[in-house]
Amino acid sequence: MSEPLQTRLGRPAPREGEGVKTSPSGPRPPRALAKSPPSFRRPQMRVCDGCGRDYVPRSGKQRFCSLVCPGRGVPDRPRGYVPSLKGSRMPARVCDRPGCGRSFQPRVANHRFCSELCRELVRRPLERVQYARQKRSRAGWAPLVRSGQVRCARGAACRFSELVDGRRVGGLIHPGEVWQLGHPDGESVGGPEHLRCNTGAPSRLRATHRKGRDW
Repeated sequence: MSEPLQTRLGRPAPREGEGVKTSPSGPRPPRALAKSPPSFRRPQMRVCDGCGRDYVPRSGKQRFCSLVCPGRGVPDRPRGYVPSLKGSRMPARVCDRPGCGRSFQPRVANHRFCSELCRELVRRPLERVQYARQKRSRAGWAPLVRSGQVRCARGAACRFSELVDGRRVGGLIHPGEVWQLGHPDGESVGGPEHLRCNTGAPSRLRATHRKGRDW
């Protein structure tokens, strides 16, 4: 009998019983020998409720072989449809557009107009009046802003604010610099503002509102 491999490599031979784990019921073989060969279970076939073909279901609730099964038909509602307010639960309303008077079934609580056309016919005149007023106000501020003596209406929230007499005020809008006309929103008093101050105000105000909210 040839000598053990460990002895030929210069290692001591294992003692009797070494390397075999023991348990209260007695010694057991190593884990590698205790494993049983993997068992491959054949998938259970199912008969489609629409066309009668055999298929392998992906879940326990699957009834049809595929999404394009001829017996499946067209679903009543698209996938992902979640009704918030059903029209049948809300009483009929009259369109708010002057001169329309058509009755319609609202889909949501703030549904005011019977169609997109009525909504646009009411909104466009209001937008024209609002933008015309803003254009006139901007034209009145333009000569003062070109002189370089107008400060940003954002005040202390201005990105280029300065400390004047111990008070934080908005930075000057230099001649030729792009500016916009801001609206009073609690942070600004309304008037000329730097482009970055005006466009960044909505996100900054939302963040301030979330921080001050009581959870």
